[in-house]
Amino acid sequence: MYLTEYESNSVFGSLNIGFKNQLFLDLTARNDWSSTLPADNWSFFYPSASLGWIFTETFGLSAGPLSYGKLRASYAIVGSDTNPYQLYTTFGSVTPAYNGISMFDYPSRIAPENLQPEKTASMEFGAELKFFNNRLGLDVSYYDMTTTNQIMTVNVSTSSGFLTKAINAGEIQTKGVEIALNGEIVKTQDFSWSAIVNWSRSRTVVNELAEGVTSYVLNSSWSPTTIEARPGEPFGQIYGIAYERDENGNLLTEEGYYIGTAAPVVCGNTQADWIGSLNNLFRYKKFTANILVDTKWGGDIYTITKWFGDYSGITERTVQNNLRETGVIAEGIDVNTGQPNTIAVDPEYWFGDYWGKTEPGVIDATYIKLREISIGYDIKLKGAFIQSLNVGIYGRNLALLYRDPSNDIRIDPETGYGTGTAAIGIEQYQLPPVRTTGFKLRVDF
Repeated sequence: MYLTEYESNSVFGSLNIGFKNQLFLDLTARNDWSSTLPADNWSFFYPSASLGWIFTETFGLSAGPLSYGKLRASYAIVGSDTNPYQLYTTFGSVTPAYNGISMFDYPSRIAPENLQPEKTASMEFGAELKFFNNRLGLDVSYYDMTTTNQIMTVNVSTSSGFLTKAINAGEIQTKGVEIALNGEIVKTQDFSWSAIVNWSRSRTVVNELAEGVTSYVLNSSWSPTTIEARPGEPFGQIYGIAYERDENGNLLTEEGYYIGTAAPVVCGNTQADWIGSLNNLFRYKKFTANILVDTKWGGDIYTITKWFGDYSGITERTVQNNLRETGVIAEGIDVNTGQPNTIAVDPEYWFGDYWGKTEPGVIDATYIKLREISIGYDIKLKGAFIQSLNVGIYGRNLALLYRDPSNDIRIDPETGYGTGTAAIGIEQYQLPPVRTTGFKLRVDF
């Protein structure tokens, strides 16, 4: 067990101004002091400002189809410190003890110099619109966030006697759009049906890293495969050995095998094209029901389950079309003839050629899931201490409704290989996803 101690103090202030229920200005200011940073950098300040304008009040439009209209803009800076004990080089304990004597070793990490707080500056513009007596609503947002002075650990030359060093480095920018649409589709005395649709798309780009740092490895695995952040490229690039192609995009073969690239190249990217959800809410007299479906469309992952499963011959892919009897004829152009490949290769050797290559294990991580279903019943209690009850049942993560055809191993693309950014882009021998069902009771007093 480890005991860590640090001290953090904060001062926060806010100012809220409204004008005729039309204009609203919110200002905040915060200053933190953190012992995890050098004494000269303990203090860091970050403000925010937001402005909202309800233009339907200004122009008297609420009596028409447009019931409510608001435009908004905001700007904010958020600062953050780091973990305790990062500033100095300290000995670490070694287990087990030697002949009952506790041992300590010198760390392989160089302590940072003049560490600065990490800061994220963001701005957002949006609009909120409601129509037909608030039965239909639309919310649209555009945001742009830039993070600087990121606190990260980078590799150093082993000739220094160390392996890594903590530094402030990099500028990462994220831009995106979020859209939410909600509406009451049916509304009668006994029955109502409303729906909420959410859609968003974001792109994160690495603008720069530290001086002299050309790549920051987020994650790595067999083949060799790395998930990287490189200046000027999208965040989360999958680098590894891919297959050579001609100018028309045709795969190239030699003696029946695909030809691997001479050096690691981009084999995919972990960022989704877009994500979305559809939530349907039903009410019939005292019964309520909620059905939530969500999706992540696009984005790639490197799945070791597929890569090693094909390599070792235990997947469906290795027996399709009677491959074990007829051999594998790879689709592509033979570099020696310039014609489509016709050479059949023993599957054991063909799938064995996966070794050292990344592309065979990269799949599209698209999914559509039945995320949740819940059903409830309201019970009103008159003249009692308890005013009402709601009893019901629910189920979560109920079904994987769709997966991309490249996911022929049938893994859950949502399952991560650990947590945080150090875990993105790689899947390895995941446990079966968990489906949860239960009973719920809500009591209102």
